[in-house]
Amino acid sequence: MIQINAALTTPDGGTIASGSVIDITAHFKSKVVDVVDENDIVTGQTAEHYVAYDIDLYRSMAAYEAKTPPVKSVFDEFNVGYTEMGIDIAALDASAGAMATVTAWLQSHIENGDSSYPGVGTGNTAIVYPTFA
Repeated sequence: MIQINAALTTPDGGTIASGSVIDITAHFKSKVVDVVDENDIVTGQTAEHYVAYDIDLYRSMAAYEAKTPPVKSVFDEFNVGYTEMGIDIAALDASAGAMATVTAWLQSHIENGDSSYPGVGTGNTAIVYPTFA
């Protein structure tokens, strides 16, 4: 779960106040892609791995704990359908450290954005659950 310590804006001009929280479900996916040489000849195939996220945004931790329905919207600051591409799945294991890494990828996107989304700003999020020592 990631807490966002900055206001969020919906495309229609609505706002979600600072302190919203995102409940995350990560999905590991793979696809087979062709390997081509410098002459565009297919020389084999390889698997590419990526992580897609399902997120539910709640207006606050209290709203989450009260089981208030999540906010269903898109935001100007980050892509709610974000996918982390090109991951080294073999480097991840079933430890808490792996979950911290997967959560940090989404946290980085929320803070820094990308070419289409500005992000909420570095340091404006915190991983609140699970905590990783």
